[in-house]
Amino acid sequence: GDAERRIADMKDLLRQARDSVLAAKKRQVDDQGALTALRQQIEKLGGKPKV
Repeated sequence: GDAERRIADMKDLLRQARDSVLAAKKRQVDDQGALTALRQQIEKLGGKPKV
């Protein structure tokens, strides 16, 4: 009935939210790795990184 459909919708929304949170966390980790690599490169060139 109506209640079951609403519950199914909510479960869908929750799953989507969890997926996007996980994706965002993964992206953050990737960005962090890229920043670290960039920082190391700057230091190798003798500069002082601002980040």
